[in-house]
Amino acid sequence: MTADLLQQARHLAAVAIEHHRLKDSLAYQAQHDALTGLPNRILFNTRLERAVQQAEDTHIPAALALIDLDDFKVINDVHGNQVGDEVLQEITRRLLRLTRWSDTLARVGGDEFTVVLPHTHQEEAETILRQMLQSITAPILVGEQELLISASIGISMLTNGAGDVTHLQRHADLAMQSAKTHKAGIAFYQPKMNRQAAERMHLAQYLRRAVELGELELHYQPQVNLVDGTLSGMEALLRWRHPLLGPVAPLRFIPVAEETGLIVPIGEWVLREACRQAAVWRGQGYETLRMAVNVSVLQFERDGFVQMVAQVLEDTGLYPQALELELTESAVMRNVEESARRMKQLRSLGVSLAVDDFGTGYSSLSYLSRLPLNVLKIDRSFVTHLHQDSSALPVVRAIISLAHNLGLTTIAEGIETQQECDLLRELGCHQGQGYLIARPLPALEALPPQKRLFLPREYRQ
Repeated sequence: MTADLLQQARHLAAVAIEHHRLKDSLAYQAQHDALTGLPNRILFNTRLERAVQQAEDTHIPAALALIDLDDFKVINDVHGNQVGDEVLQEITRRLLRLTRWSDTLARVGGDEFTVVLPHTHQEEAETILRQMLQSITAPILVGEQELLISASIGISMLTNGAGDVTHLQRHADLAMQSAKTHKAGIAFYQPKMNRQAAERMHLAQYLRRAVELGELELHYQPQVNLVDGTLSGMEALLRWRHPLLGPVAPLRFIPVAEETGLIVPIGEWVLREACRQAAVWRGQGYETLRMAVNVSVLQFERDGFVQMVAQVLEDTGLYPQALELELTESAVMRNVEESARRMKQLRSLGVSLAVDDFGTGYSSLSYLSRLPLNVLKIDRSFVTHLHQDSSALPVVRAIISLAHNLGLTTIAEGIETQQECDLLRELGCHQGQGYLIARPLPALEALPPQKRLFLPREYRQ
């Protein structure tokens, strides 16, 4: 072979090798996630089909799990996409350390992972996935920032004749949604989840027309001064009476409203109606009455929320100082800097701000001094167990002390016994509400005649 022919042969061989390398590289890229290096949905579905076939052939079950990172968008919004990518890569490393050689872990969405565990019974699957959940929720250090991530995991068991891949993935998704709704962390698929999903869909359809059909109404629960029992405010509480379903519990329809985004128009209706009613009552001589209205996180984070509040106040003629907006602790802590900015805008209108269900969320006490708050509401779970649970009393005492030091008003929710009321007063809690004082009632029944006091005579000073 001449030198030219040899050089040409070497060139052709190099071209062939490079062609195969590029072909392999393209094949790899087509089946793997670029950020984490994990299998993508295409490759995962292939391996899932194999696991289903193995389960059918061997009669040994396997598990399919869908892992969804809760509120991951907040990480990107607050800290930037680069930090978000680093978090995803760290979570990938943690999960890979817990997977076995036979398992397949994949990234199938921006903040979704999925894993198939072949030859795995339910008890073992639960053990492995709880370890994964604990690994995800352990603090993640990115630079000098310590981030906390939560997740929801839905699990579908693959058994002989369990169904096709599409149904199994649907079952895992239903279980994940259940885990997220009930804040359970982990949930296994159960057949009743199909029925529950269908009910939620129908409920959402009914709810879309509830406002225009006049099916929604507000009930009002009094808030009183715990020292003298005088009326200090009202909390507006949403109720729904469907012509066919009858009264629909808030715990049933509020999550559906939040999932579908309907909470935004419904929330605006609630605010407008509550402000209108407060203006009417103040015009009847209740000049110091304050109206408390709950605000969902979707409302609060929506552009134009502050302007909407200002417009409602102008339209209804209610003094801004007579309105108190209640935000959940977790909603405020999703993005502290942005929350503080928006809350300052609301305070500049003259509106009061309260943190609802305090003590049940992130409990980031160091942030409280940075937020322009007026009120801390003590969650009913602490009040209910004030005499039954020895750990509840120190928590309530600490919340009240913290509020006093920050110059904030405390309101205790869910007071049902005189004993609870007496103890809260002794601890220095300013105000309270609950069935001992009054149940939520329609506007025509909620206001006490002649501003009478709500607490028993022997309790008043």
